[in-house]
Amino acid sequence: MSFEPQSRTFHFDVDCPLKVPYFEQLKDPASQASQHVSQMVSEVRQLEKSDPEFLKTNYAIDADYFELEALPINVMVSF
Repeated sequence: MSFEPQSRTFHFDVDCPLKVPYFEQLKDPASQASQHVSQMVSEVRQLEKSDPEFLKTNYAIDADYFELEALPINVMVSF
């Protein structure tokens, strides 16, 4: 999973075999995927304050290497 700081959205590698079940699990707030993304949101919020340049650089590398697809919900708002 990758975080795009400009749009504040998370993205997943389209070729990742976990993408489909992960997206499905996000519909259930008690699922493992929802718990994971909640932790990711917490970490990203901290990094937005402490090291925004890291987020920009990390996303640039991910976007260059992977074909990314946005999560079906904006978890920065939902979690």
